[in-house]
Amino acid sequence: SDLLIITGAQPCTANLRQESYWPEMTQLIEWAQTGTVSTLFSCLAAHGAVLHLDGIERRTLPRKLSGIYDSSRAEDDPLFFNTRPSVPVPHSRRNDIAEKDLVAAGYRVLSRLSNGQVDMFTREPAGQSRFVFFQGHPEYDPATLGREYLRDMSRFLRGETDEAPAIPENY
Repeated sequence: SDLLIITGAQPCTANLRQESYWPEMTQLIEWAQTGTVSTLFSCLAAHGAVLHLDGIERRTLPRKLSGIYDSSRAEDDPLFFNTRPSVPVPHSRRNDIAEKDLVAAGYRVLSRLSNGQVDMFTREPAGQSRFVFFQGHPEYDPATLGREYLRDMSRFLRGETDEAPAIPENY
């Protein structure tokens, strides 16, 4: 395959290794290392992949990061061919991966958000596939963040969570 895209999901547990899909996801990651030319992981899938590949744990943010944020190029890469130095990227997540942990494990940080958090990073695994990771959601359509906000507000109103969601920033 030329490209495999693995997107995130709504987590059911705090520990990704306890998610019901974890065994299948790790098998898919292992296959992708030699079965694709490139694999793109977004949000929760990126967090799960770096946990599986290198044991890098995500950390909980003080509050959910939800909105459209400028992502600025941290270094040059062919992926940025004919693109602007900064582009808007949707993010919707409660967790983050620390740049120091990624760099220590050999990942290259390609872009960061204005708050300093890593947006896009890459890894050249032992196999043939180039792995590209986004902590955000470049695959989102213009209405997805709104639907997530409404979902989260419904959960709050039903008493399933104590935290009322914030309206997505820059939305």
